[in-house]
Amino acid sequence: MKRMFESKLDKLRTDLMKNVDNKVRALRDEISLDINRETNRTDQSIQTRLDSLEQDTSPKNNDENIVEKANDLIRALGEDVSDNVNVTAAARLPSRFNDRPAIVKIIFRNLDVKVKVLRNKMKLKQTDTYKDVYIKSSKSRIQRLIKVLRNIPGGRALRVDASGRIKSRNNQQEDKPNDNLGIHA
Repeated sequence: MKRMFESKLDKLRTDLMKNVDNKVRALRDEISLDINRETNRTDQSIQTRLDSLEQDTSPKNNDENIVEKANDLIRALGEDVSDNVNVTAAARLPSRFNDRPAIVKIIFRNLDVKVKVLRNKMKLKQTDTYKDVYIKSSKSRIQRLIKVLRNIPGGRALRVDASGRIKSRNNQQEDKPNDNLGIHA
């Protein structure tokens, strides 16, 4: 009797193992097909995105010389500016709007040259060609203040508040409420 139970158990075990093996193989094949399908779809999506990126980054006008246009703009600021200013590099950034030309970023030799151009930018309003051109610094006033504060000795003890005023960092603690009395200091 014991042998009969053992033989039946062995038979059930082998049948169960065969069943499990068959199910695992079927699942493995199904997963492999799904992975191949998703891999192909992802590859096609990536290729489509790369193709569209290549089209978007191509300049609107292949004959356009951005550095020469930047130099023409500098010449329009007057001789005192154009004699001392040399454009190091210029690039047209991607446009966010279809109906407007893209921003041109101009890089100068040093900060003094940049300041000279920014101080004379109002002269462009007097020219017909550049009356609609706007020149501004790529950094905001607050960003420039923070950079200056970081570079001066003891500047780490100072901060720039939301309105652009320079304050010492320990002023922050003075504005906190006094918990013992329920009043503000």
